[in-house]
Amino acid sequence: MKKIIMSMLVALSLLLVSGCEKEVKTIPNTTKAPATVSTEAHESNIYFKSDVFGSGDFETIEDLKLTKVANTLYDYEITLTLPKKGQFRFENADGSYKNTNMEQEHFKINDAGNIEVVHSGRYHFVVNSLTGSILSTLEVKSVNRDDYIKDDLKKGTPIVLTAYIQYFEYDGKTVDLFMQDEDGGYFTYGLSVTEDEYNALNSHIHKEITLLGEKDKVNGFFELSNISEWYFSNPKGEREFTATPFDITSIITDYDALSTHQGELISLDCTVELCRDEENNPCAFLYKNNGTG
Repeated sequence: MKKIIMSMLVALSLLLVSGCEKEVKTIPNTTKAPATVSTEAHESNIYFKSDVFGSGDFETIEDLKLTKVANTLYDYEITLTLPKKGQFRFENADGSYKNTNMEQEHFKINDAGNIEVVHSGRYHFVVNSLTGSILSTLEVKSVNRDDYIKDDLKKGTPIVLTAYIQYFEYDGKTVDLFMQDEDGGYFTYGLSVTEDEYNALNSHIHKEITLLGEKDKVNGFFELSNISEWYFSNPKGEREFTATPFDITSIITDYDALSTHQGELISLDCTVELCRDEENNPCAFLYKNNGTG
C-alpha cells in the first residue's frame, strides 16, 4: 500500500500557468550579446539593436541569449519582451539586416527598414546569422491553468507561466520543480541550475517564479519543458502562496478525478500495511498489483 501511495504521488506531478509580471530579473542571464556563433562552416556575431524612443539612436542590448536551431548552420533563436514603442533590428557582423517577412499584425517595417512594434508582448524570433534577416516570429502566450490543461495549446507551444514554488528535488545539477497557485499545480523536469541558482531557489519557497518554455504532455500528464528563461518575478517577495493539501481519499480510485489535481500538494487518509509476498514473507515491494510479476 505504501508503494501504491508513493507511485500515485509521483504520478500527480505536473504543471503550468498564470500571467507574467515584468520586474527586475533576480537571476541574470550570463550569456551576453553580441553572441559568438561557431560551427564547422561559419563563425559570426548577431546583434540585437533597440531604439526605444524611435529617435534613430540604436543601442546593442548586452544581456541576451541566442540558441542554435538544431540541424541548421546559420539559424539562431531568441525570445524577447518588446514594448509598444520605438524600433529594433537584428544585425550580423558586418552590420547588415533584412526584415522582409515582418509584415504582420504585431510588427511593421518603417521607411528606414527597421521594425516597429504594433502590439507589445513577448515574441520568439528565428534569425539568420549569415544575412541578419529574421526568418520567423511567434508570439509567446501567457497562460492560466485552465488554458494549459486543455489541448487547445499543442505540445511544443511556447508559453509563459507564473506560479509559486512549493517544493523541488535537486540532483546536484538539475531540479524538478513543483509549483502551485490558487488554480492548481504545475511541474517542470530537469531544469539546469548553478549552485547560486539552487541556493536562490531554496530561499524562495512559496515565492513567485516565472518560466518560459514549451507546453509538454507525457503519458497524459502536463509539464513545462525546454526552459529557456526563468526568474523571480516578484523579487521583493511581498506575494506568497502556500498550498493547502487536497484530500484525495474519496477519489483515490477515480483516475479522471485525480488527473484534475496533478501537480498539487495532496493528503490521503489511509492505513499502511506491511507488504508480503505469496509465502507471507515481508518484502520491500511487489511487482504487479497481485505480486506475481
